[in-house]
Amino acid sequence: GLNCEGLITLLVAKGAPLARLDTRDLELRVAQAQAALDRAKANSAKLQEGASPEAIAAAQAEVNRAQAQMHQVNGDVTSSDIVAAKARLDQARANLAQLLAGPKTTDRRAAQAALDRANANLVSARDSLSAAKTRAQADVEKAANELRNSQAAYQQIYWDNRKAEGELGAGQVLPPELKEQEAAAQRTMNDAEQDLAKAQVTYQEARQNEITGIAAAEATVRDEQANLDKLLAGSDADKIAAARAEVAQAEATLAKLRGEQRSGSVDAATAAVSNAQANLEQLTAKPREADLAVAMAEVSSAEVEVKQAQLALEQATLASPIGGTVAVMNLKVGEVASASEIAAIVANLGTWQIETTDLTELSVAHVHEGASVTIKFDALPGVEIPGKVIRIKPLGENKQGDITYTVIVSPDQQDVRLRWNMTAAVSIGTK
Repeated sequence: GLNCEGLITLLVAKGAPLARLDTRDLELRVAQAQAALDRAKANSAKLQEGASPEAIAAAQAEVNRAQAQMHQVNGDVTSSDIVAAKARLDQARANLAQLLAGPKTTDRRAAQAALDRANANLVSARDSLSAAKTRAQADVEKAANELRNSQAAYQQIYWDNRKAEGELGAGQVLPPELKEQEAAAQRTMNDAEQDLAKAQVTYQEARQNEITGIAAAEATVRDEQANLDKLLAGSDADKIAAARAEVAQAEATLAKLRGEQRSGSVDAATAAVSNAQANLEQLTAKPREADLAVAMAEVSSAEVEVKQAQLALEQATLASPIGGTVAVMNLKVGEVASASEIAAIVANLGTWQIETTDLTELSVAHVHEGASVTIKFDALPGVEIPGKVIRIKPLGENKQGDITYTVIVSPDQQDVRLRWNMTAAVSIGTK
């Protein structure tokens, strides 16, 4: 639905909202994206800060407990105890071997493949989004050419009909077919204007899609690169030391249970101390660069999501590009806006300009900016308004073999009876 604002007096300031879509869902998306960004930032900060004092204190307590158990001796041993101890030793040795071997080849290949896909998707996104933007830009140029052609056709028919009316005798009127031909040409020109406006909107959308799409694809590449870097970094020294300690503890426990010398119990207790000490050192160690890279990549991805959600929310409001009067408002409260219809027309009615359409290259050579003009209007018989030439467009247009130039004229005074698109006759001084 739509909520229209600023239409009581029909006067709006530049940037004032003219209409707004229902933004409740978009606002929730912004809030969700911001929450995800806050969570990613918190995880990154937590990783950089390291373990909490409570976790370090607990690890220190575990070291103290392991040290206290160094002098304790196990009770009676059963066959089940030996089987369980041997299983723990096998598991500890397998864990150590896995850490020493590093990441599996299949895992490395999968991570590299994910990175390759992300890079390929980035290239594809750049190509496809750029192509879409180029096509949209070409459509704008094509629509502009069609509008100029339809304007030229309408002008030709219009002036031919005016000439024909001037040649008619008293009491005679222009044939209906000529009037219909003029009306059809005008409708074609209006349709071309709407097609150009739609093509311009499509181009702007394609341009913004290129920006946001490439940013998202680049964030994905960073994520996959960070994952691969983390995998290739392998196990750190603290984890390997802890695994060796677990093997030593398991070996000592099994030796003791099999009736070996009592020193096995001491070895097991020593291994427990080493294991606890390794855990404590792991908690107090600085975070790895690969882990930090993953955390920062997650923050960057979340920031892109926030920007995308904010952009979608901003685009839900139609703002006035200028300060002026709302001349046309095609939107209605509660109805879905049509993409094929102009939403609103805002005009600055404080000043007027008249553009000529029939100055040939021979005539325009004698016209200069600042030249005095006299302006007459078909709708205001007997009214003549003085003015000046304020601009001569440098590029001429080919109209059926004649090169014509547009001269922009500004009246020196205003008349409240003037309206848009009124036909005016301009006489330009050449001195």
